[in-house]
Amino acid sequence: GTPLLRAYMHGYFIHVGLYNKVSTLQNPMEYQEYWKKKIREKLDKKSASRISPHGGHQSKKRDKNAVNASLKDRLIDKDQIS
Repeated sequence: GTPLLRAYMHGYFIHVGLYNKVSTLQNPMEYQEYWKKKIREKLDKKSASRISPHGGHQSKKRDKNAVNASLKDRLIDKDQIS
């Protein structure tokens, strides 16, 4: 073998510098994809901790008629009688 690639038992030991060069040549955009993914995760984490103006996923949907429920009931009864 060579100092960069040595035979050992049923395989080979490869020098870490050579391995990094080969893996970079195999997929040159891997680091940029990893970096973009990490940034996206950080931004998602930040935005999840913010209070959204529309209530987001934390607020429960309110009944539109919850404020005047008694008035709604009276109007429905009055309409049914007429």
